[in-house]
Amino acid sequence: MNNIKMINNMVGGGLKNMYKSLGKDGETNLFLLSIFILLLKTIIVQWTYNQIWPKISYNSGNDPSKFSPLTFYEAFLFVILIEFLF
Repeated sequence: MNNIKMINNMVGGGLKNMYKSLGKDGETNLFLLSIFILLLKTIIVQWTYNQIWPKISYNSGNDPSKFSPLTFYEAFLFVILIEFLF
């Protein structure tokens, strides 16, 4: 009996069980969590790019004063691109 349950989870039945455990507002909670994670990824990409790229530019012999920081919108587009590619 335990093996059947394990095989059912491996085939995709575990998703149904997990979805039921989210409760009545599971769809809403899952949607809000995915939006939150997407925004968090965007903030991390923006912050790391704006911190690291001037240093890389300076080490390459370029003028770091010509650096233009990545905007939130550009970071968001980059995160969406990476999500679709991988």
